[in-house]
Amino acid sequence: MDILVGSLFAGLLIGMILALVALGLTIIFGVMDIVNFAHGEFLMIGMYTGLLTAQGLGIDPLFTLPVAALVGFLLGIICYFGFIKYVLRGPMVAQLLGTFGLMLLLRNLALLIFGSEDRSVHTGLLVGKSFDIGMGIIVPATKLAAAGLSVAAFLAVWLLMNRTRVGKALTATALDAQGARYMGIPTERMNALAWGVGGASVTIAGALLVNFWSVNPFIGLLFTMIAFAIVALGGFGSIPGAFFAGLVVGLITEIPGFWDFFTYTFDAEWMMAVGLAIVVFPLFPHSSFAMSTMIQFLMFSLYGMGWNTIGGYGGQVDLGKAQYVGIGAYTTAVMLIRWDVPFWFSMPIGMSLSVGWSFIIGYPLFRLKGHYFAIATIATSLVLKDLFEVWDFVGASRGIEISPIEFPTPDFMRLLFRDDIYYFYVILGFFFLGILYINWFRKSRLGFQLRSIKDNEDVARSLGINVHWAKIKTYAIATAFVSMVGSFHACYVKNIEPEDTMSLDISILIALMAMLGGAGSLWGPIIGAGILIPLKSYLKEWLGAQAGLVGIDLILYATIIMLISAFEPRGVWGIVEKIRRKRRK
Repeated sequence: MDILVGSLFAGLLIGMILALVALGLTIIFGVMDIVNFAHGEFLMIGMYTGLLTAQGLGIDPLFTLPVAALVGFLLGIICYFGFIKYVLRGPMVAQLLGTFGLMLLLRNLALLIFGSEDRSVHTGLLVGKSFDIGMGIIVPATKLAAAGLSVAAFLAVWLLMNRTRVGKALTATALDAQGARYMGIPTERMNALAWGVGGASVTIAGALLVNFWSVNPFIGLLFTMIAFAIVALGGFGSIPGAFFAGLVVGLITEIPGFWDFFTYTFDAEWMMAVGLAIVVFPLFPHSSFAMSTMIQFLMFSLYGMGWNTIGGYGGQVDLGKAQYVGIGAYTTAVMLIRWDVPFWFSMPIGMSLSVGWSFIIGYPLFRLKGHYFAIATIATSLVLKDLFEVWDFVGASRGIEISPIEFPTPDFMRLLFRDDIYYFYVILGFFFLGILYINWFRKSRLGFQLRSIKDNEDVARSLGINVHWAKIKTYAIATAFVSMVGSFHACYVKNIEPEDTMSLDISILIALMAMLGGAGSLWGPIIGAGILIPLKSYLKEWLGAQAGLVGIDLILYATIIMLISAFEPRGVWGIVEKIRRKRRK
């Protein structure tokens, strides 16, 4: 219990600092509707400023915050007037490439000046000291002070934005730049101020972070990705959202293995670049159909991640996951329609109901093995689907519909929006959190137990592993993943029917995501979803409606799965690994 409380407290402390890191990104996007990919490099400059000022003046790094704030503010102003104001005249792609170029410029200038080696703080008033706050929790003094000062800086910026004339002018510029100009507000100065305040916020965070984190010229990318995740989760342009999302992400960072994810040996920067490309997808020209396909890709990636825990790592072929999609979706829809319960409250309730149901059926089902288990999961899913089709409380076979007219949009609490871009960034936040959790899971004790069970249950049992209980726990984890996305599905499509939500086709498609991409691998479900979902969407659109071609997409699914099963049972990821081994030779 003490370890849990200590981890939660440490997560909240780092979350306060991460919230300040994300604050600058939120301000710049909120005022100017532009994403600053050089954000992490501003933080890196703040870290170097705190470190070098402390060493040069012989003072504690915590006293360098005014210097870091000034450097960040001036850097933001210089970047705006010297570069950004001209980039804003071009198309969105030019803006994205421009901030990418700024990122590379700042990173390589730091590399040229400071070299590539890690640097860290070794002296200071609080360095090496810690506080015992009770319950056996020992907190490093530097981290505690940094968290407190982060909250103070965050509050100062919030007061600036909400309690001053300048802040109101910034808000007016964010809401309607043209209207603000008509009211006499100098919008160009406001844009420059947004960059200055955003730069100061993140360099302050950097000066605080360097007290317990080493700095090098390449550290920016790591915190850019974290800041994007926080802003996406909290809502682009929302300052309170950035704070609370920062706390959530801070708690997640205390999951063992979180930071290992960013040092994953397989082309880590390439993977981050792919993640960054997904983040900025809505900023490029796209159709509503393409946006819908991308959202489905993220949803089925999460479905596949959940299935992968029990099916990939545990070797238990579950073909009944659609029942948990239905439980999550119906729980959210019913609670919203009948009692006006917001999504963020109904989602965990739906997950709890799904996990409870998984325990009820999982205990007897895991007495079965192989094909018998797979058949039993199909049976339970179809039985539950049949029950929902005759249950009037949930609309029976007609289903239920969430009427957007009854609720004003956009509504973040109820997760009801007219524009799909909001849904995209919400599910993207879940997507990143899912990857981080699965990365921890595969290295956890339970993850290693499942691999042993998959290889040989009798040997695993002889080693003292409770095989039955390990399967049940993992089944519950997989269920929670699927139910969470099911709740999102209800708010996204707004029309829930048993046939569309709980059909056998959904269960099989979920399993195919991981099997095609590579069951038992971290990236397998994502690769599988990246192949099958575009095929499902575009082939159905292009070919499915033509005479005589209905079902062509399903035929291609079957062909792909047959070829993969015949020539590379480990899926696409297995092919990638085989190619990499050949190249090493």
